[in-house]
Amino acid sequence: MQAYCRIAVHGGKLVLKGEAEFVKEVLREHLSELLHEWGKESDRVEVAVEPVPAVEEAAPAPPPASPTMAELRSRARVENNKELVTLAVYYCEHCRHEQPTNEDLRRILKDELREKTSTINSLTTYLQRAKKEGWLGQEGKRWRLTSTGLEKVQELLEER
Repeated sequence: MQAYCRIAVHGGKLVLKGEAEFVKEVLREHLSELLHEWGKESDRVEVAVEPVPAVEEAAPAPPPASPTMAELRSRARVENNKELVTLAVYYCEHCRHEQPTNEDLRRILKDELREKTSTINSLTTYLQRAKKEGWLGQEGKRWRLTSTGLEKVQELLEER
């Protein structure tokens, strides 16, 4: 435990800061010698040893809130539906930290983006077109963003 001691006498002051045992030892063994040297041994000196409060650990900063799909869509310059589905896969991978299936993507387009039924019904076509561009890859039923797709999304999200 850390301790802090400050002694003020006529003509000087003594400040001790360190481990509690060290401060107590200095006060017991060396204080009388110090006062004798100053010639103030007859003066009454009040000594208070106060424990130094422990350093409180700062709470970790909350992680920045992940944007919603609607926010991403509003920031991106999406010109066609294959770019839109690529952005949706990016959203699932980087904001939700999961690889989406066709059903996940349909739900995002329908519930979060309020896309037209015709767009939702043609989702597989747009995913295949994005796959031909090299933006998306498929592992079983799950879609993943390729490095080329990540570059495309960064290009879409660049400041206007």
